[in-house]
Amino acid sequence: MTTGGVQFRSFHSRQSARYSVHSSQSNRSPSDRQVSRYASYSAVDGGAGYGSVSSPQSRSSIHGLYIMGENPVMSEPDANAVAERLADLEFTVVQDIFPTETAEFADVLLPATTWAERGGTVTNTDRRVQRMRGVEKVHENTKHDLEILCEVGRRLFDDGDDLFDFEDPEEVFEELRQVCPSYHGMTYDRLGEEGVHWPCYEPGDEGDPFLYEEEFETESGLGHIEGVQHTPPAETPDDEYPLILTTARLEEHYNTGTMSTRSPTLNRQTPENFVDVHPDDAERYGIEDGEYVRLQSRRGEITLEARVTEDTKEGVVWTTPHFAAASANRLTNHVLDERAKIPEYKAAAAEIEVDVEPLGETADPVADD
Repeated sequence: MTTGGVQFRSFHSRQSARYSVHSSQSNRSPSDRQVSRYASYSAVDGGAGYGSVSSPQSRSSIHGLYIMGENPVMSEPDANAVAERLADLEFTVVQDIFPTETAEFADVLLPATTWAERGGTVTNTDRRVQRMRGVEKVHENTKHDLEILCEVGRRLFDDGDDLFDFEDPEEVFEELRQVCPSYHGMTYDRLGEEGVHWPCYEPGDEGDPFLYEEEFETESGLGHIEGVQHTPPAETPDDEYPLILTTARLEEHYNTGTMSTRSPTLNRQTPENFVDVHPDDAERYGIEDGEYVRLQSRRGEITLEARVTEDTKEGVVWTTPHFAAASANRLTNHVLDERAKIPEYKAAAAEIEVDVEPLGETADPVADD
């Protein structure tokens, strides 16, 4: 249905989205109430991510999700458990550019524009803040993230008409400047074509390409270096699962494949998932190069082609997270590193079963747009 300009699609089956990186807003000075809203809406469990959503403790506290530009059914470890948790939620909204595997669990799907279609700013990992200048032609069935969020905000909150009254991304950026000291010296005009590095505290500042060029912000001016002890993975090989499974990206595909697997050119390079197996392991299991095998862990299994190669070590099998028909994250371990809070994507105990039939679900390597 269409209401007030935003199209809502309801599904009987339930249905992630992209995290919007454009900054925002207004040439008015933010009131205390406006500033307080930035502190009020914090991430679940201090930002523990989907691991906290799929944990048993979350079942009594998390009843719905609004997912932007993410595809946790593909990207999160122990993905089968993530899918089960999403199916249990009372309400899920997905805001994204394509129907993803996560979108299958959404009650409402909000079609959004791509980064190339919208304006705003993006901050790179080198702290450079740059303007995004979107193309003018936008698909008629989509809206910019800012438009969608403002309309949702106006409907959710009694004072939403005031809080979400942003004409364009520049207004949002202006408000950001008022509440974030390291952006205060930036304006859209000042960003120009090349951008400015934060911190940029006052108008006229050039920004700092090197954050700690002369010294660190410590009493001595020196950086603190801390040694760490090696900690073994939470799951190591045993008699039941004697192999180590590790995962990584391919050059021609990206993360969950939401965009890259839609490219006929990239799919001609690698149309489906595979697992690298060392020749000694292949001989022990009786695996021929190109044969389909079933790769298993304590959390799930996938069927994929085996490639016999010395690119991996004996006892280690290697595969990727890009392909929905055989995603590695159905197998990976959700346990978090205690300090970094990152799941153990790179180490899980695994086993291989041979003499299986291929799934027959591969991307089309020939068709072109």
